Amino acid sequence: MAGSRIRISITQSGRNYQVRVRGYGPRDLKKFKARLNIDPAKAALQRMDEYEDLRCDEFFEASGPQGKELGFTCGRGRLAMLRELADEEGYAFDAGEDLMPDSDEAQRMMSRDDSFAEELGHIVDANQPFYKRGPAALFKGLGIRLVVLLVLAGVARGVYLIQADNYQPRSLQAIEKTLNEPYVAQNPIVHFFTPEYTHRSALKIQRPLYIRGNRVILDAGFYIKIEGIQNLKASIERHNNAPVTIKVDTREGKMDIRGIYVGGEMVTHKGELIVLGRVPVSPQPPQRLDAVGPGASGRYVRVRDADPAEEATFNWMLGQSVSVTARLTRDGDRYLIGEDEFKFAIPRESVREDIREIIDMAADNNERAIVDMRLSSRPYPLRNRRDPREQRRGTNIITDGRVHYVTVQSAILKNI
Repeated sequence: MAGSRIRISITQSGRNYQVRVRGYGPRDLKKFKARLNIDPAKAALQRMDEYEDLRCDEFFEASGPQGKELGFTCGRGRLAMLRELADEEGYAFDAGEDLMPDSDEAQRMMSRDDSFAEELGHIVDANQPFYKRGPAALFKGLGIRLVVLLVLAGVARGVYLIQADNYQPRSLQAIEKTLNEPYVAQNPIVHFFTPEYTHRSALKIQRPLYIRGNRVILDAGFYIKIEGIQNLKASIERHNNAPVTIKVDTREGKMDIRGIYVGGEMVTHKGELIVLGRVPVSPQPPQRLDAVGPGASGRYVRVRDADPAEEATFNWMLGQSVSVTARLTRDGDRYLIGEDEFKFAIPRESVREDIREIIDMAADNNERAIVDMRLSSRPYPLRNRRDPREQRRGTNIITDGRVHYVTVQSAILKNI
């Protein structure tokens, strides 16, 4: 293409070079733009005569005395690109060819540019999302992310197993049963996937029948002692009668307490649960009447007042079943129930041994109780010189009786 109609003139201005091209057509302009990486600069038209402030990637077109001209300014790197294009197309130079790098130098410069472009391409490729780098990178990227997810899931599972509430709700009978079953530790892997907590239990107490200190009567009459807390009733009252949860661990062959919670607050974190036995309790109170009358058989008549000095006030109740609501006190080998004006005596030996301790606690603390009993058919004499404890004068004790039921707090204890 030695006979190309395109003519090129180059002049130097400082560190830049100014290029004019004449005799080009639309296809040539398109090639210049693509190969030299230049763009039109409309703002440069006012400066086209002196090429002032023309950016290296801008060009302008203007009509000169020799026809249409393309003008731009550039650095030496773009001259190397122009040399490569001129060698391919056979462009002719009117001036400034000596300012351009020769073909060998241009090739070396372009080779360095290509190496940089290649390196830049590798960097760009390396920073592309993994799903845009081919099937191998896709599988590798997915694999890495799956491993990360599995690790995170494993850590989350481990944290859950450590921090979660691993105590299973059980009744007292079920907890006692675990004491007879030897604990077998799980393999760590098996425990990770299917943990078993056969010996970790949560005993929930919604409404205990009786509480005194650390002794409690549960529903169905189970009598327990809670080592590790001195006054459970005070803790319950402080939390507005909230339910109690006792976490029990029986892996060591005893009922170790790992926490006592009233409502949602822990009140103690250790102790031992001891089953003292089972006391006879009634689910329903006995039937009570306000006065003796037809159909009173088998029922308990409420006693509200009497005068130990006037037999007429208490003769009707002798030998009868009565119910007395008053303070229960202890007097040596007997209990006393009644008000200051009148009282009844209950021999301690007549009370069942399995409820005697509970009645002792109620009497020692002067608790209010309901005693349903059968009175003796004979009153104490007004004066008894042989045994002043069994006289009405000075003691206000009318007679003794045999207890059938004693109601302390919510526990209805049976003595029949």
